[in-house]
Amino acid sequence: MRCRGRPRLELGERARQFRFLIRDRDTKYTTVFDEVFTGEGIELLRSEFSQAA
Repeated sequence: MRCRGRPRLELGERARQFRFLIRDRDTKYTTVFDEVFTGEGIELLRSEFSQAA
């Protein structure tokens, strides 16, 4: 991936820029998905459940 002339960045290089990942509780996010981020030292914050009005 190239972005405005910058060299390609791997997740590990970009992950150092982030401390938190905020995501919903959808079941499409698997444990492996979470482990990719926690393995890079990123804390996962899951949104609260909401009820439809």
